[in-house]
Amino acid sequence: MNNYIKDWFFVIKNCSVDNTYKMGWGKSIIECCNETPNEPNISFDRISLKMFKYYWNQTIFFDLQQSPNPINPPELYTYVKEVISSYQSDYGFKPVLFDKVEDKITIDIKNVLGTQNIKHLK
Repeated sequence: MNNYIKDWFFVIKNCSVDNTYKMGWGKSIIECCNETPNEPNISFDRISLKMFKYYWNQTIFFDLQQSPNPINPPELYTYVKEVISSYQSDYGFKPVLFDKVEDKITIDIKNVLGTQNIKHLK
């Protein structure tokens, strides 16, 4: 395993995981590194698409609450729920993995990178 992936595993394993953003961004980066191990740069859009995928999968199957305050959920979670709702109105309510529906939905990366999401990266 490459050293940079070992370093990320250490960060993920030992960081304070008080929200799903930290874990999701770290997991997204590692997945991108595994897909293209010789690529020195990863676009933020590509990482963001992975984040959307993780939130899609956990939301469409489990609808897990993503905030201690259900009245003020994270922007990413709210956006993913909107896209899921749109998808379900067109294709039905059966939960489907993101990889199987990616070509049937439109994702605005700017909504994945909302200001609330960016501040959690700091």
